[in-house]
Amino acid sequence: MVTLALAQAHPERVRHAVVLSAAHRTHPMSTAWRSVQRAIVRYALGHGEGARGLVLARALAMATYRSAREFEERFSGPPEATRDGFRFPVEAYLLARGESYAAQYRPEAFVCLSESIDLHRVEPESIRVPTTLIGVTEDQLVPISDMRELRDRHGGTCGLVEISSIYGHDAFLKETEVLRDVLSRALD
Repeated sequence: MVTLALAQAHPERVRHAVVLSAAHRTHPMSTAWRSVQRAIVRYALGHGEGARGLVLARALAMATYRSAREFEERFSGPPEATRDGFRFPVEAYLLARGESYAAQYRPEAFVCLSESIDLHRVEPESIRVPTTLIGVTEDQLVPISDMRELRDRHGGTCGLVEISSIYGHDAFLKETEVLRDVLSRALD
């Protein structure tokens, strides 16, 4: 998102833009998920439980970062009976990721970053810097259709590399070999 904004506002400072899993706007479904996350954090902050709210918001966010196929492969096992009810394998994973995140970040910073993502907008036609887009077909947060629209409306030379990854939006963290090759070609 930052690269797109920079390419639009200061094209003289960008020789070639490489954009990974970001489009010219935030998809309304992604904003819907983040709106609920922000509401959770704000509610928790209002009740003196900001860290707990951040755990839950981040757990919800994690459910949007990966693909349904990965969750099926990793978490299809039976739930564990506890004295408080059942605990599902995916639940343990999501809450652990939320707790890890909340131990390192402030709830207010999460809200600020989340809102800034949802406020992101650029006009593709105004971007004339040569651009390589990298989209993930399984990405729930940045649908490949939005990446294709950005490519089609781009004001200059623009290519889209579509990759498939079980990791969905988190492919940028996991698909290092594929991305190394794409980045090398784009920046050669």
